[in-house]
Amino acid sequence: MVTVKNPKNLTERYETLTWPDHCVQGSKGAELHKDLDTRRIDRVIEKGQMMETEMYSAFYPPLSNPTVGDSGLADVLKGAGITDVSSIPVVPLNEA
Repeated sequence: MVTVKNPKNLTERYETLTWPDHCVQGSKGAELHKDLDTRRIDRVIEKGQMMETEMYSAFYPPLSNPTVGDSGLADVLKGAGITDVSSIPVVPLNEA
């Protein structure tokens, strides 16, 4: 377990398990798979863009007082009129 602290409010914290580094920006493991048909992709939501915070879910930021690490996914879905999500397709990534 590690303790994650809000870099903008050190009194806000939580404990979590962390994954080993994976899908690191700029690495082959973060690229979309070469066989994926990307013609219908109009947006890629990136999460975990802040080294200071663990971001397990793209749906909500892990820290909220103040908000830190928001991927923007919830706003994108709301902006598209999507109110309910039953599943999210997992995009195949290249093997690291």
